[in-house]
Amino acid sequence: MIRRSTSSAANYSLSNYIEFVKKSEDKIRRCYSEHIEMDSDEFVAMILIDGCFIIELLPSSSYIVFKDEDHSLLPSMWLQERINRELILLENLVPFFLLQGLFSLAPASLYMCPFPDLTLNWFSKFNFQNKRPNFKLVKHFTDLVLILFRPTSQRLPRRKEEKFQFLHSATELSDAGVKFQASSSKCLHDIQFKKQVLEIPRFTLDQGTDTVFRNLIALEHYHYPDDTYIIDYVGFLDGLLNTPRDVDLLVQSEIMCNLLSDSKNEAGFYNQLCTNTVMCYNNYYFSRVSKDLNEYYQAPMNKLKATLKRDYFNTPWQTAATLAAITLLILTCIQTVFSIIN
Repeated sequence: MIRRSTSSAANYSLSNYIEFVKKSEDKIRRCYSEHIEMDSDEFVAMILIDGCFIIELLPSSSYIVFKDEDHSLLPSMWLQERINRELILLENLVPFFLLQGLFSLAPASLYMCPFPDLTLNWFSKFNFQNKRPNFKLVKHFTDLVLILFRPTSQRLPRRKEEKFQFLHSATELSDAGVKFQASSSKCLHDIQFKKQVLEIPRFTLDQGTDTVFRNLIALEHYHYPDDTYIIDYVGFLDGLLNTPRDVDLLVQSEIMCNLLSDSKNEAGFYNQLCTNTVMCYNNYYFSRVSKDLNEYYQAPMNKLKATLKRDYFNTPWQTAATLAAITLLILTCIQTVFSIIN
């Protein structure tokens, strides 16, 4: 990046980048909770190398074409996915304002689009809702991913005397008559329960999901304790998925795409994520839908209808056999009555 900047324009040099980092050194150090045991020169060199590497990396996304033919950072999809996870680790974060500042020092002719566009293209797999966030509020890459995950709608106002309730598992809800259906919504938080149907947006669980969610949970826990959207989402799924049968139910409903080895691993995945995680029960995002589901589950008539349908009317053959048995029972009763009368 620096080599191409200095070769393409006479007024660009390494000193421009060093000077910018040195002026921002105190602000950059304050972004980290721990004291960094480095002198000024070492710290500036480290930050400059990390920042330039990231800026060089972002145009390598398959969605962006880099203007310079001498651009060698074109990782494979597998490597890009690995680097993607590394960039959102809390211990690897580089302040966003620093990256934007370094990018602004490079000649505009080197890139085809602004830095925010490069960033959004690199993290496009997390931008389900096609958001265009206010980058002035973005602190770092993990913060950006968290913003992309959050719902666009505000939390629903709490009902009177509404309290947090633990959710029954997917299998238990299904036994009570709840039907599971994949929602067309792109927002993971758009979970709705209407007319016996629980609609959940589709989601995929793979090897990288653990890294993403753990870092988002940690970020919310320490910096956004009143807006724990990811913690609430993971907590909701933790209640639904307790056994491999629960996982299989969501997979069969095409809600979940399980890329892990088996259903047992996936069932324990969300349970482990919620370990040592503090949930804000007074501001739980899914309190309303959880309350409605639990009320439906606790209604005896719903369980009875679900049991009858599952055990006696689940297939056409079962229905025919049940109707035949009922008809035979009625005829037998009639015959018995006439026998008594005669």
